[in-house]
Amino acid sequence: MDVNFESLFTWVGFLRDNPFIVILVLSIIGGSLLYIKYKAGSGFTLTDFFWFFWTRQKESDKKDLMAEIIEIERFNFNHNMRAISLRQKNRYEEWVRVHELDFKMLSKLKRYFNIEKLKIKKVHFGIAIFSFFWRCFR
Repeated sequence: MDVNFESLFTWVGFLRDNPFIVILVLSIIGGSLLYIKYKAGSGFTLTDFFWFFWTRQKESDKKDLMAEIIEIERFNFNHNMRAISLRQKNRYEEWVRVHELDFKMLSKLKRYFNIEKLKIKKVHFGIAIFSFFWRCFR
């Protein structure tokens, strides 16, 4: 088998000559990791992903604490909530199903929704006006 290392050295030389591209790629990767950390509420999901990527070991028991934490992180990321326990997650999902609510609207409330009491916090009039104009002129 004929191996040609010339193409690899060409790319390394290109990256060495253009540090802007290296900075751009690293900033895109860093920005995407920070976005995932912000959406999920913590960096645990990222560390779990990298642990699986490097060791290829997945949790075997579904009742494991790690599996519960991953499930809560996944819920927080998908629904844009700040649940801290499986009980809160399950109560929210049941509440949305029973009352046939629009979970997309609830996820847009972010910090104005109290997941423990399943209530919407009072939204100030100025914020409501700003949100209205933001939606109209966007």
